[in-house]
Amino acid sequence: MPFIVLKSQRGILMSKKTVDTREIYEKIILEFCFNRLKTLRNGWNRSSDEKIGLDSIINISGENYRSYNDIMELSDSIILDMIPNLVLELMKAYGIESKWYSIRENLAKVFSITEDENWPDYVKLSDSKPVFAFSCRNIKSQGVLFIFKKYGIENRLPKSLIDNILQENKLDGYFYVSIVEDDAYQEVLNHNNNEQDSTRGTGLLSLRQFFNNFFDNNEYNIFKEYVTELSLKVKNYYGLGIVRTLTPNSLHNYRKYVEANLLNFDINQVDKLHGLSNNQLELLSGHFFDKKNYEVLMGTSDFAQSFMTAEWLFSSLKGAGNIDLTSIAMRYFKSVEQFLFSYIKLHVNEKDGAGRQIYTGSRPLAALTESLLSDEKKVNKINLGSLVSFFGNIDKNGNLHSRNKDLLNSDLNDDTYNYIVKVLSTIVGLRNGYFHKNNLNDWEVVIQSRNNALLIFYLLLGGYRITDEERLELGWLQTVDHSDYYKLCEYMNNKKFELNTLSIPIVYLNGTTEPYEFWFIDGDDYIEFDTYGDAIFSGIYLRRASNTAEKCKRVKVTEENLPTEIWEGALKISRSSSPQIKPSGPMKKIYNNGKFCHTYIAYIEND
Repeated sequence: MPFIVLKSQRGILMSKKTVDTREIYEKIILEFCFNRLKTLRNGWNRSSDEKIGLDSIINISGENYRSYNDIMELSDSIILDMIPNLVLELMKAYGIESKWYSIRENLAKVFSITEDENWPDYVKLSDSKPVFAFSCRNIKSQGVLFIFKKYGIENRLPKSLIDNILQENKLDGYFYVSIVEDDAYQEVLNHNNNEQDSTRGTGLLSLRQFFNNFFDNNEYNIFKEYVTELSLKVKNYYGLGIVRTLTPNSLHNYRKYVEANLLNFDINQVDKLHGLSNNQLELLSGHFFDKKNYEVLMGTSDFAQSFMTAEWLFSSLKGAGNIDLTSIAMRYFKSVEQFLFSYIKLHVNEKDGAGRQIYTGSRPLAALTESLLSDEKKVNKINLGSLVSFFGNIDKNGNLHSRNKDLLNSDLNDDTYNYIVKVLSTIVGLRNGYFHKNNLNDWEVVIQSRNNALLIFYLLLGGYRITDEERLELGWLQTVDHSDYYKLCEYMNNKKFELNTLSIPIVYLNGTTEPYEFWFIDGDDYIEFDTYGDAIFSGIYLRRASNTAEKCKRVKVTEENLPTEIWEGALKISRSSSPQIKPSGPMKKIYNNGKFCHTYIAYIEND
């Protein structure tokens, strides 16, 4: 609607005086809206074992999910109602004249006996809710209607209704104010790309655009400040969240998630002593990352299980309040302690003949033998302090005593060794600090515990010799050399779930160059997972593009009936005024005569 000028409204519609609006935000957001949300939460008293509706027959959503879903939807409605009311009060404060409308939206169910015959007598109206709008005059004295709505093209009003409102109120045009921070025009596929047009030809304003056109430049920032505070207050008051469980199918993706976190590990973020040179850091990283020693943390050992559990709890309970967080912090320390013991077991005297010793509680040192480690009473006396001192210790006077230094990678120098011992020497005091009568409620302490554990794993797995055989003893899941067929299955299945509204993945088979001879990709509905969460694919599923049901049937492709070539393409949707859907034709070869020829990147699920 180019005839409606918005940007020029600033300074014309609003008063020239400085407006202090914080009292308005306090009253409407932190008092009125928050109290409504509190009342909603207080009314959720249903017993966790009470089943209603479909849940009484089959429950796949988990305990309390439906109640949780209901309370979230109602919360959204309360917040959506709050925004127009807030805008109304802000406009009063700025001296902007406006006329407000409450448009009732009724959800209707129309029943019919046959598919082609409707019976208007059988209409049920329910769930009436308001849609708020207002009108005002711009600098050209044009009457403009502004309609607040949820993001999404499905939330628009019927054009005939809007036309009636414009006609009855003698208005010249309208805009939607979509409750989204930026890029409201994205809900319309065929929007233009004219950056001079704030709505890209859609008549859709984001909430930030709306604020900037009517109020002071800083008003939206104030609004964000208060809604952020509301969000924190509500989360704390509700005390609700979603915690997933580690089943084999979720373990596959979760292991990838943990791996991604480890690969993004930056020692500079956790190294408080800064005791390593750049050269030594490169060497440590080479052993930790390049030789893939980090992979033992996602293996089959006890320490890997403890570490994965700690990471699971860390990601699931992040931000949780009024619970004792000690178990999370201690799980990280437990994983370190278990790893130290597992590493030391690799170097009993029967294995390397180095005559190594270890403390079993009090002095003196005892010979590190298989007989010692098979004696449960003596093993129980090998505490965290004993394990740490195996690598070296610092006495009360600050003197460093080296032990088993020969296990250090030969390319690392004395400064690096001394640094490792200093870091290790701190963990005993840190761990013991959590064994007291007080609960741990500070999430920052959990973060510090995690950082300490990650730092120690990085230094030990990157600093000490670990052969391929020893890595297997540490529970390393030997990387499966997946076949090209497996890689193709995983790639195609993941491709199916790529979200891009303007480009749908398609494939071409056996070297065809005809653009319209493409196949859609279907997901594998029969995937199973082994104990360690690795996917077992049943095949590749394709579907022809056709207007007949017979030709649209799914086709299963297995290793026995693979085509000679598979090319990737895209079904592209244009953003023109008259949207066009056009296949690209073959763009990129992903499979050729038994070989998967695309970059192999496994799917990683975000937390």
